[in-house]
Amino acid sequence: MILHHIEVSDFTRFSAPFRVSIEPHRVNLLCGPNGSGKSSLLAALTLAFTASHKSLGADVKAIQPWGRAVAPRAAVEFSHDSARYRLTKTYLLKGKSALLERWNGTAFEAVGQDETAERELPRFLGGTPGAGENARTRQAWLASILWSRQNETALPPVEGEVRQMIQALFGAQADTGITALVAREAQRAYDLDWTATGRPKKTSEAARLQAEAVAARAEAARCHAVLEDIDLLRKSVQDLEDGQSTLRTQAEGLEALFGELDDLWRVRREKLAARTELGLQIDARQQEADRLRVQAERLADTRGRAEESRRNLAELSPRILSTRTARDQADAARREAAARTAAESGRLQAQLDALNAPAAGELAALEALDQDLLLLRARLAGALLHLDLTPQTAARITVVTAETPGALDLAPGVTRRISGSPEIVIEIPGFGTLRASGPAESAAEIRTRLAETLEQWNTRSAPYAGAPVAELRRRRREAAGLESRLADLRSWLEQDAAGRTPEALAAREAAAGLEALEKERRQAESSLQSSLADLSQLERECLPEADSLARRAALALEVLGLREKLTGIDAALAADPPELEQQHARTRADLDGALLRQGQVKDLLVSGRAVLDEKLAHAPYLSFTAARARLTEKEDAWRQAQLSADAAKLLHETLAAVCGEAEAQIIPPLEAGANTILQGISGALPGAVRLDGHLVPHALAAAGRGEDIALDQLSGGEFEQVHFAARLALADLFCLHAPQPVVFDDALLATDDVRLGRILEMLESRRERMQILILTCHPERYAALTGAHAIHVPALQGAGA
Repeated sequence: MILHHIEVSDFTRFSAPFRVSIEPHRVNLLCGPNGSGKSSLLAALTLAFTASHKSLGADVKAIQPWGRAVAPRAAVEFSHDSARYRLTKTYLLKGKSALLERWNGTAFEAVGQDETAERELPRFLGGTPGAGENARTRQAWLASILWSRQNETALPPVEGEVRQMIQALFGAQADTGITALVAREAQRAYDLDWTATGRPKKTSEAARLQAEAVAARAEAARCHAVLEDIDLLRKSVQDLEDGQSTLRTQAEGLEALFGELDDLWRVRREKLAARTELGLQIDARQQEADRLRVQAERLADTRGRAEESRRNLAELSPRILSTRTARDQADAARREAAARTAAESGRLQAQLDALNAPAAGELAALEALDQDLLLLRARLAGALLHLDLTPQTAARITVVTAETPGALDLAPGVTRRISGSPEIVIEIPGFGTLRASGPAESAAEIRTRLAETLEQWNTRSAPYAGAPVAELRRRRREAAGLESRLADLRSWLEQDAAGRTPEALAAREAAAGLEALEKERRQAESSLQSSLADLSQLERECLPEADSLARRAALALEVLGLREKLTGIDAALAADPPELEQQHARTRADLDGALLRQGQVKDLLVSGRAVLDEKLAHAPYLSFTAARARLTEKEDAWRQAQLSADAAKLLHETLAAVCGEAEAQIIPPLEAGANTILQGISGALPGAVRLDGHLVPHALAAAGRGEDIALDQLSGGEFEQVHFAARLALADLFCLHAPQPVVFDDALLATDDVRLGRILEMLESRRERMQILILTCHPERYAALTGAHAIHVPALQGAGA
């Protein structure tokens, strides 16, 4: 695969579309300062091929511009197997999509969209088509090895289809013959029961039978639990029958005791009822006496209120008359002041209209035009040539060019002035032609501007009868004084209309005082009428004063007699047994509780017997026997299926071990390639590179030493050079048959300049076999690449690197 263009928009801080072009057989340098967007472009390339357009992973959410609800977009143009393609992806929001197009010679045409496009992408990176149709699939294939991202110097583990590609390139795969047949059959049997990581599959026969055995075990346990419930229920019924007999004996004893206490309590209730009746009679007579007393007091109070209302009315009349007079005087004063102010305002407005003075803005415009006229006239005088002729004898000359051309007679000794611009030409008989030239400024142009300005002056001054500027200034000053006085008068009228002048406030205060007195008089009249009505009503309802006094005396005698009877009943109640009421109530509560518990036990006993009969009706002992039989059957079948699955796993692991021995053949040549590259970079390292089972450098084997040197014992520069050598060795292998893009994002930051120069020579020598892209914020370190294609990302793009 060869890259041609990468384009992004609404991607990290790339708000506007941004496009870079990458050349196939040159080292491409993507340069820019920190924060310019280099790593964002690599992220766009990586996500376009490895992240589904449906993905909601953290790395996909991170590319959305902060604070903006937009859909990030990435487009990549590339070639693969002699065909040119364009991949366009949009992430997040409703517009998420994937589109794969192929160049037909004149234009790009769609070959896959959304899921169809996603299924095609793995083959461009060495994978199998269809491996990326799931939005959660995140495989990178060759990109994980050949595209080194920022801060990811170490080579990642080489697994899956990428590892199979390496095995195929070294011939370390058995794809034909009886070995392949046995391997496929073993894999098929293994896949029925086990996952790729060696875990039991939920859909396998053993798992299904195990689930059925578990279900049968649960059913047997349920049947056993039913039998235990029946035993418990039978014991509970027996306990309820025993409790019912005990409660019956207890209730009979409480009923006898309650009968004795109830007789005593009935007699006491009769005494209490008589006492209550006497208390009611005493209360009734006292209430009647209180009512008669209150009526007498209300009658006296109402007569007093009526008399007070008459006095208030008599006092209010002269005050109301005086306040009404003051209000009328205040209203008259306000109207007189308003009329006087309105008349003065009209007189001043008439003077202002007769003055015919321009407004301040208009006066300023007229003054500016007058000043322009003075300046233009002065400039016109300075722009003309003046030729003064004083002949000694009479002569006739011809004015060819001047202000007034034509023949001109000159008298001897008389001076004649000839003016013109920009030159004066005259012909003098016997002398010839006289030409005089002067200022560069054209008098004709000044005259034109003078005429235009004069016309503007005449137009604007016409409403003022052409009065001079000095007169207009005088009118303006006089008009300003009139306008100020007129504004004061109008302000007073507005304040008066709003009721804020002293006259208006005085009139309003007088009116408010009158209204308050009128309201007070109405209240007094209403109070008098109400008092008279109440007095009339009370006189009709109440007894005469003498009758009321006699009735209250009779009621007092009746209350004394009733109190003596009440004292006798209290003495009889005091002779009753102490706490009779509490004992009666306590015995009643105990009896009610015993009867309630007896009824509850009876209901529980009936319910328990019904439930027990119902459970026994379902033949629980037969069900338990059948469940035990099913459990034995299912467990036997599961054990047999598990034995088959274990056998398939053992066969698979054995074949895997055999294949592992063949696969180990790929490590030595890769180590040799990495060591050759590493020796070209620096021959000073203490040993050769050793790769682990995932083809990742893990140590250096030093000659003459009994143990390897761990990579974490190397310096930072040596560490990244070892992993760079391993990456480049893999890149050499993958690019044997077709070029691939190889990307380094600031991968050699700890490498010194000398070794970096050797690395650059290696990259330069490989530019025909692979497409190299280097992302850096230090382009000066790559100045030795004289034929490199530099791509500059300006900081103003605002991309997030």
